[in-house]
Amino acid sequence: MRAMAEQQDEGLTFAQEGSSVRAVAEALDILFPKSEKDAILEAYNEWRPRVLAHFAPRWRTHGGANIAESELHAIVREITLYWMGFRVMHREPVQMSEAEWNDPQTRRIIRAAVERRFPRGSEDAIAVCAQLTGLSREAFARWAESDETFLGLK
Repeated sequence: MRAMAEQQDEGLTFAQEGSSVRAVAEALDILFPKSEKDAILEAYNEWRPRVLAHFAPRWRTHGGANIAESELHAIVREITLYWMGFRVMHREPVQMSEAEWNDPQTRRIIRAAVERRFPRGSEDAIAVCAQLTGLSREAFARWAESDETFLGLK
């Protein structure tokens, strides 16, 4: 049984587990090996606002059916923690840029969250995903189809 830290942020809890830090929020459970809680919190508090600043304007300017603001924040949290975890696992400095925003894994995170709200492949799901990823609807639909093939889902 792990002892959870008292630090909370949007339902996110960080806990020091020996030489590692665990971040838990809803279905997310990410381990940062060989890390200190204060360093992970500092990185999260630095990068989460940057990720939000990238995706929030796209979310706000979408004209059709949309996800709730809380769903946007959950996407931002997951993207932030995913890329932090990726960098820590590879022993790289935590940083995020256009390369991460356009990465297939970021698109998968967005798509999974949007498809919890709208049916998979629906016009609403494609439109919201396209808006958040910065792709046209057609480009996002093509990417999603090729990604399903790549992942062996088709």
